[in-house]
Amino acid sequence: MTGRLLCIALMLLLTACGSVIPRARAPGLHDLGTEAPVIAVRNAPGEVDVFAPTWLESTAMAYRLDYDSPTRRHRYAESRWAAAPGELLQTRLGDVLSVQGHGRGCRLVIDLSEFIQVFDSPSSSTALISGMATLVDGTGHEILDRMRFSIREPSEQADARGGAQAFARASVSLAGRIAGWMDRDGSPAAGRCAS
Repeated sequence: MTGRLLCIALMLLLTACGSVIPRARAPGLHDLGTEAPVIAVRNAPGEVDVFAPTWLESTAMAYRLDYDSPTRRHRYAESRWAAAPGELLQTRLGDVLSVQGHGRGCRLVIDLSEFIQVFDSPSSSTALISGMATLVDGTGHEILDRMRFSIREPSEQADARGGAQAFARASVSLAGRIAGWMDRDGSPAAGRCAS
């Protein structure tokens, strides 16, 4: 009888403790925001595709402490991207460059090599987006032009929120760089990428 009472008392105690123990918070989700200018591009691509290496295929928000361990990638424990960086960037570039998604004209292919927040010190960080942009003709068989890019945008806060805001600005800067590259005088896109 005593054992049964002890068991019941223990179960009641565990139930009561379970309602007091705080539950783990779900990580905060970040994206590149909704406010971005539309950049007028004479030779706008018909579609944009972004490809990323395996280490950028998750929703983890990565950062690097250049002042301490420059070869080590870290992840924020309580913050995540709403989607993988390549997907976020593809959507943002399509919106800013006013890509129609109808497949006409040229195809812009982005091979992303880095999408990371870099800390130069504990209180100073920069969003880094780098890779290669390739312009392919409408058939998908001919490479018209290529451009390497490395966009750095300082963060106003040295945390995940500040990093997300810096990435939002960096993605618009990248779209502007691509627009200038496609519309420059003598660009292979001229006359080949008209929708």
